[in-house]
Amino acid sequence: MLRYTIAAAVATGDYASLDASYKPASDFTKAEIAESVKNLNFSDYTMYEEVDRGFVVAPNTTRIMDTSGENVAIDSDAIIALVTPDSTECPDTVNPSTWRQAQFLARTGVYKVQDKVYQVRGMDLATMTIIEAPEGLIVVDPLGSSESAKIAFELYMTHVGPHTGANLTLHSVIFTHSHIDHFGGVLGLAPEESFTNGYIQVVAPLNFVEEALSENYMVAGSMFQRAFYMYGNLIKPHAQGSIRAGLAFGAANSQFGFVAPTISIDTDLDHHTVAGLDFEFMLTLSTEAPSGFHFFVPELKLLNTGENAVMGAKGRDTIKWVAALQKTLDHYGSKVENMIGQHHWPKYGNAAVVEHLENYRDTIKFTHDQAPNFNTRGHYGHLKHNSKEVYQFYVGWWDGKPATYQQLPPVECAQQYVADMGGNAEARKRGEWHRDNGNYRYYAEIMNHAVFNDSTDVEAKYLEADCLEQIGYSEESGPRRNYMLTGSEELRHGKGAYPPADLGPSFVLNMPLYMLRQGLEIRIKQANKAHGLSILVGVEETNEMFNVRISNAVKLSLPITDKDARPGSTASFTAKPRSDLIAALVIGNSSLVSVTGDVDTLMEFASCISTDEDAT
Repeated sequence: MLRYTIAAAVATGDYASLDASYKPASDFTKAEIAESVKNLNFSDYTMYEEVDRGFVVAPNTTRIMDTSGENVAIDSDAIIALVTPDSTECPDTVNPSTWRQAQFLARTGVYKVQDKVYQVRGMDLATMTIIEAPEGLIVVDPLGSSESAKIAFELYMTHVGPHTGANLTLHSVIFTHSHIDHFGGVLGLAPEESFTNGYIQVVAPLNFVEEALSENYMVAGSMFQRAFYMYGNLIKPHAQGSIRAGLAFGAANSQFGFVAPTISIDTDLDHHTVAGLDFEFMLTLSTEAPSGFHFFVPELKLLNTGENAVMGAKGRDTIKWVAALQKTLDHYGSKVENMIGQHHWPKYGNAAVVEHLENYRDTIKFTHDQAPNFNTRGHYGHLKHNSKEVYQFYVGWWDGKPATYQQLPPVECAQQYVADMGGNAEARKRGEWHRDNGNYRYYAEIMNHAVFNDSTDVEAKYLEADCLEQIGYSEESGPRRNYMLTGSEELRHGKGAYPPADLGPSFVLNMPLYMLRQGLEIRIKQANKAHGLSILVGVEETNEMFNVRISNAVKLSLPITDKDARPGSTASFTAKPRSDLIAALVIGNSSLVSVTGDVDTLMEFASCISTDEDAT
């Protein structure tokens, strides 16, 4: 099904003109791609059959608009058209293994896993699972945005639900773990009040609220920027651009929602009845996500491993991850018939499920142990990336070499490097020599120094862009390709337009007050030292009050138990909802709060707080 041609390796490069245009794959890049896939069996069509199994209906389009109707939340139509039909020949600017993965991901729509179990694939980064239970529907992981979740659920409700005889009442939602692409679309299923009044149950693992909110709130700006790089949101889908992320065709850029669970699974191997169906939940904390579980449905002989068996945020504890997979094999290996995850497609049959779990367990263990005799492919995660995370988990960021302990900042280091080379012109000349000999990684390092030394040197930017482009073409991992090609795009055309990290009001409304305070504390601007500033802040809905002080460019938020205490504060501010409090403290809008004392203090405080836009 996959067609591609391996180019002969010729020791010459074709880089055309030095400008902002896309460049063809060089002979070095073609040869590297050929070497990387020479042992792959592209005549094995088993995976194509597995991916296509159970197909019911495809959407008319994957182009989904946000709630305003003015902006595109997600659109995979162009990339689907690029890689289909399966006979389409892989271009020489794409790794054939990456191309094949994209062909699998192009199978969007509703799929029947088995009786009473359906999945909707390709509408967002994650996969939505729908289980038809006696008391109504159970939705597992409602995708990452309200708009994509709404469309995915409607696809099932329109084309499948009316024909199965199922009870189509939405009874429960299950969050398998604490990553936003698996819960952020919950409000696309039903209005928020349906969850807050208990009409719809929400089941989640231990520590879900704290982990889900802290990961997305504390460092939202930098996480969103990295996400745009790794998912290729800023580059167009084409043969010399993004082939998307390997995990899916992308993540919806729209409104995120959050609701707190009504049932928290706090005990390992705990049985719960959900919508009249018996579930056994196995906690898998600190594995692929800090809060997560697997579940097994005995009546259906169905195992759901969330994300632990498909990919490789916060640092992972790989030993716990391996242990969770082994525990899953021990408990369910003899019982399971089919296995689903919340990305990609199912595994069918006991033998295939057990083999997949064993192989993935060994892959994760290999990443931990760095065994020299095991080969693994990375369409999403990558061995070179993940092995560094294992090192960091145990011994921190430093490699232990004295020379790397106090390295110069990038600009100062670049100035020294380039000066020793004889200036930017000489650096470019040396870089071109390495480019012409296929030394792309070193060539990128030299040009990176040249750009940091002189950010106005357009030729250096073009040279670095050409280099990153060649590296990106050869990558098998979708995120690694996207990182390289997005960097190339920005060097040629300037920084992309990053939307603000807007988590939505439901995040703030469900967030514990202590977490809101911590979020503001890490947003203090070091350069703005409003030493001695002190205010009182109160929230009526929780009857809480705390003292906010800025000292030595550090913000402290200290709870106050004595409501009559006024520890040297120049003003006090009281808000009814927490969302108004945050808006007042960040933007200085005194109309949102009741003020006692000097209202200018609020503006002074707000000027010390950075926004998520400052991080992009």
